[in-house]
Amino acid sequence: LGGYQVTEGLLLIGGIVAVITVSMVLLSATLRKKQNIYINLILSPLFALSIITNGFGDPDDLLHLVFELIAMISIFVIVLRWKKTHSE
Repeated sequence: LGGYQVTEGLLLIGGIVAVITVSMVLLSATLRKKQNIYINLILSPLFALSIITNGFGDPDDLLHLVFELIAMISIFVIVLRWKKTHSE
């Protein structure tokens, strides 16, 4: 896949990332706003960093990378705005 050897460890890491992102959707519906703010402020930059460090091998990988980065940056900015309104 894109010049990478797909190993059990790589599949495990991919599974963990998928579980965390799905869990974030569920947690955002159940946690209080303050808890959501802190979790999203921590996880969105971490996921952005993981997206960047993965890099890209094909043009379609670059397309996914750009859209995922836009999503993570958008989440971070939205949460920062929440934090301002939450503190007032």
